[in-house]
Amino acid sequence: RNVELKPSAFDSFDLPVTVTHGVIGTIDIRVPWTSLSSSPVHVELSNVRICIAPNSVTTTEDQAEWEARKTAEKLQCLEEGLFRHRQALLAVHSDSLSSAGMMEA
Repeated sequence: RNVELKPSAFDSFDLPVTVTHGVIGTIDIRVPWTSLSSSPVHVELSNVRICIAPNSVTTTEDQAEWEARKTAEKLQCLEEGLFRHRQALLAVHSDSLSSAGMMEA
């Protein structure tokens, strides 16, 4: 009863808010031990209370670091998309050359 949540447990989710405090009133877990591979495990949380606050950037350095990380993530996404597009174009080009009999065997 009244299990306290660790605010740091939410850090890896990159939420736009910060969890400052949390409590789970009760946790009910039902494990079907005799049929674990074929039956679901049921977890029920009751009376969950979570206090959140907006993420705030406290210094200019934090803001710059955050912006740099977001820019790097966007760049990586673009590079991956360009790589997949290039691979698709090469496959289409290769197919058209082989169907025209222009590629060497």
